[in-house]
Amino acid sequence: MQNKRLFELDTMIDQKEPQGGCKMKYRKKPVVIEAVQWVGGDECIQEIRLLDGGDRSRQISFVGIPPHEVAIETLEGTMKANFKDFIIKGVKGELYPCKSDIFEQTYEKVE
Repeated sequence: MQNKRLFELDTMIDQKEPQGGCKMKYRKKPVVIEAVQWVGGDECIQEIRLLDGGDRSRQISFVGIPPHEVAIETLEGTMKANFKDFIIKGVKGELYPCKSDIFEQTYEKVE
């Protein structure tokens, strides 16, 4: 009787295991994004504001005098972009920072 129950349990486990296992590989979809590299200065500040659609209601602040970092309110909380980091506009219009080395590994310039 116990062997039959073990067999039934093994059968149930086998049936619930996904085809091909759990581990899968994924490729990022080719999406064109807009981004500004934070290098300081009034022109860069203006470009970030334009990236945001000129909307000053979003919580973007420039920290320091002269500004040396950008603080951006995101769904995950306040994130900061340091000098040479990129500020990216996501597919839903959200802004978020990205370290320059990660950005360069992930994106390529398009015309």
